[in-house]
Amino acid sequence: MSSASLTVFRYSSPSHPTRSLSSLLQLPDELLHLILTFLPFRRMVQISHVCSRLRSVAEAHSILWQELPAVSVSKLHILKHFAPRSGRLGLDLMIHDIGLGDLSDLCQFLDAHYARVRALRLSFADLPDRHLLDDTALQVLHKTLSHPAPLLEILGLEGDFYEPFLGSLQPNILGGAAAPKLKELSLTAFALDRPYPGFQCVETVITTVGALSPQALASNNFRVHAQFPAIQHLELSGIEAERDIITGIGALHALSRVPCIDQPLPSLMLSWYQSAIMGDAEDVRASAWLESSLRHVQQAHVTSLQCSLVSETVLDSTLDNARVLRITPKGTRKVEVALWSCDPETLRTAVLTSRQARAQVDALLRRADYLHLDTLTISTSPACISLLKGSAGAWNALAGFRTLSLVVDWQFVDSDGCFVSLQTLESISPLNSIRTLHVQAPADLQSTRRSRRAVDADCLVLFVSSLLPKVEKVILRLPEIQLMNPELLADYPGCHFSYLLSN
Repeated sequence: MSSASLTVFRYSSPSHPTRSLSSLLQLPDELLHLILTFLPFRRMVQISHVCSRLRSVAEAHSILWQELPAVSVSKLHILKHFAPRSGRLGLDLMIHDIGLGDLSDLCQFLDAHYARVRALRLSFADLPDRHLLDDTALQVLHKTLSHPAPLLEILGLEGDFYEPFLGSLQPNILGGAAAPKLKELSLTAFALDRPYPGFQCVETVITTVGALSPQALASNNFRVHAQFPAIQHLELSGIEAERDIITGIGALHALSRVPCIDQPLPSLMLSWYQSAIMGDAEDVRASAWLESSLRHVQQAHVTSLQCSLVSETVLDSTLDNARVLRITPKGTRKVEVALWSCDPETLRTAVLTSRQARAQVDALLRRADYLHLDTLTISTSPACISLLKGSAGAWNALAGFRTLSLVVDWQFVDSDGCFVSLQTLESISPLNSIRTLHVQAPADLQSTRRSRRAVDADCLVLFVSSLLPKVEKVILRLPEIQLMNPELLADYPGCHFSYLLSN
């Protein structure tokens, strides 16, 4: 191996004691290979150079060399030593900070390995002056991308901004024929101005409105299913409200420039661009787009902090058949409101500010007489649990509302094991219709940095006695959680407690 590669990866012979190395080398090749698979790439390379036995094991297993580390174009020469080692398995490449001046070197490297690439992610640096595109340099890239890539499963051509600043892709990408293994496309640096034969088998598309629909009018852009007949998941970001609420200037990337979805789509994610403009920009045309498109979408998720009308439209699209309402925190300042329906099976989620979440829940409760909700899943975080403070009797107006599921937010459990404050309990009206209470730990409990995890049964009893006067059954699913004062549960009248806790 050249000294250059040793310098960049900082290879140095690990100073393991001879006895430890001897013990390691007593393991069979299969176990040595397994150990190497758990190491980061650079550490794996270091270990493989400790002795000839480890090097032989590493080089004999092609899968160890399949996912190469992310590099800039200036470091591509390092990968030349490792790229051939994955053999017929192919290789994963991630190359970042690509400028137009780098395209010649980039394409020279790609041309040598393109037929073996399994995942290719290219991240382009923004141009100092977007009006001075180097068409000659881009043609070199387009020529490389026009070669068939029989192993390619993932393709990413990305930039730092929502505008596809490198122009349109050429129609002969991937040889101008369907790439049967290509399932995921992530595209922000280039625009799609036609259906591309190479993308006919793509199932997951992650892009921006500007890249997917480069023309200002929806009628001048191609339908999503015309571009991607096999699509299963569409993720659109960089959406702007239809009009700037201050200047009234039309947005560059309004959702309405995308033709409405008119065929079944299992999953849709939409993310609005969060500008510095304060207040809500009510995007009526985006709401109309959603109302038309969501009829064909099974799962829809939106992040729209500037347009409550959009989130309301998304949630309303499944309201008539919704059975489960879920309210959970999203980060430190946002709330995710979700509605799930089983007939037909649909899911709608919206990430909102606390104020917008309050408005959405209030709007939902005003229609309680017409809803079929039977279950509420809610986090004990203050931003979420406070949404139970609806007008007196509002929650009880839900005729089928029988089950409450509490997700204990460990960030707000105090040192005494209390997961909700007395002040909060006193501000919430009793939920008289609830018959079953589930108490569960969050899915990310393992990532919580806390030495002791405990819930006080006294707090649980107080919650039940204050808010759930008619509850009949409480089910605790709190693995790896200590329950303090469990004897209090046995003494609580008229309610059966069952629980799964840590040993």
